[in-house]
Amino acid sequence: MRRWPGGPATAVLMVALICGIASEQLDLNWTAVALYQGPSIVAALAVVIGLRVFRPPARWPWIMFAAGILLSAVGDFLWSATELVQHAPGYTSEVASAAYLLSYPCYGLGALGLLGGRAIRRDATVLLDAVVIATGSWLVLWVGWVHPQLRHGALGFWDLVPSVLYPPLDLIVIVVIWRLGRGDLRRSAPWLLLMGAFTLMFLADTLYSALKMPDDGLLGGALNVSWLLGYAGMGAAAVHPAMRYLRSPPDDLRPGSDRVRVAVAGLALLAPLFLLLVAPRAVAGVSEVVAITGLVLVVAAAVRFQLAAERNRKTETALAHRASHDPLTGLSNRAGLLDHLSLATLRAARSRRSCAVVFLDLDDFKMVNDSLGHGHGDELLQAVGERLRSATREHECVARLGGDEFVVVLEDLSGSDDAILAAERVAEVFIPSFHVAGTEINVSASIGVVPQAELHVDTVARGSRQEIQKSAVVFQL
Repeated sequence: MRRWPGGPATAVLMVALICGIASEQLDLNWTAVALYQGPSIVAALAVVIGLRVFRPPARWPWIMFAAGILLSAVGDFLWSATELVQHAPGYTSEVASAAYLLSYPCYGLGALGLLGGRAIRRDATVLLDAVVIATGSWLVLWVGWVHPQLRHGALGFWDLVPSVLYPPLDLIVIVVIWRLGRGDLRRSAPWLLLMGAFTLMFLADTLYSALKMPDDGLLGGALNVSWLLGYAGMGAAAVHPAMRYLRSPPDDLRPGSDRVRVAVAGLALLAPLFLLLVAPRAVAGVSEVVAITGLVLVVAAAVRFQLAAERNRKTETALAHRASHDPLTGLSNRAGLLDHLSLATLRAARSRRSCAVVFLDLDDFKMVNDSLGHGHGDELLQAVGERLRSATREHECVARLGGDEFVVVLEDLSGSDDAILAAERVAEVFIPSFHVAGTEINVSASIGVVPQAELHVDTVARGSRQEIQKSAVVFQL
């Protein structure tokens, strides 16, 4: 449902566009400064209004966006005032640059705050990929534009160095927001507005750094309007009703966004090699910077791949556990029971001992569900599972086949008599009553014991009560 943002969001964008164009038509004066500051203030107010009207689950990410907008507005004001009053005391370009730089941690924290609520698991690889991409782009900008201008004295440190940091910092935020938009959210107007806002800021910051900071003319005016539209994009996203869902878990995970991010990060890793091959003379003057940056990229990539491998290992373990365990009780399910039973028979053959399978079927469990409800019936099944688990040894298996049927695999037995005695000890877990929903419930169970001599894995696999009872010693508790 990709739609135009709507009335309030459109109004915020139009204010930025109109004020930005109008301020560029005036000579530098306080009226022009006020016009240029207007969209930033409106965007910050739009975030506050959006928070009060739509009340998203987490407000602090949006507060960080508003703080970043206001810091950028402070930087814009100080920069214009510096030129307007000709560097009068109290107005310095260093302070303006510091305000701009401080706005980026706010933007980054806001984006990470939205992502943190949406991710199924906290994924540090996203941030590491962003750092790799930003570091690679910074190295290209430094070698291609910053170092030559510093070496020839074309521009001072505070005029140039802060500006070359802006595009990489924009990229970090863009990568995080790109990951935020996985699946269904990529059709959402707030995500499109945020993505558009930081893309505009990235393009404007890149041109500003690469083209030796044009302050005048048509290009300079276009860059100023682009920055204002970037601030307005954040405000417009905040006044869209769908902003409250930006932290909701995705309902459609598509791997495409991850592939694009990883591919771009891979290209960024090649930045030092690219510079060495394409511009060896330029690199010769900053070989230490290239070497240190390359080392940072390699370390970040190594940590990223280690985290990815650990995440994949945990995912595989979780999936394997889910495939072999019952989600309600945490006991083994039929698949886990069969795997354990096959190993148990092999261990019994090697040790010349015996094993047995105990089948338990709760009596009149339907009455519990009908009288107390299925929720409390599930609580009873969980309590039964816990007692059965506590009555067996660690290496023995307790499984739930489904419904109210449980299975226990007993090992290291001397024979059939020992199996029946062990089954009777398991059955003793039903002697104390169970407490569910403040009610004391006495539970009985039908117990069937299949000694190893009568044990067939296929019988357990089929699991029908009639087939089990053909070979089981059945007794009533």
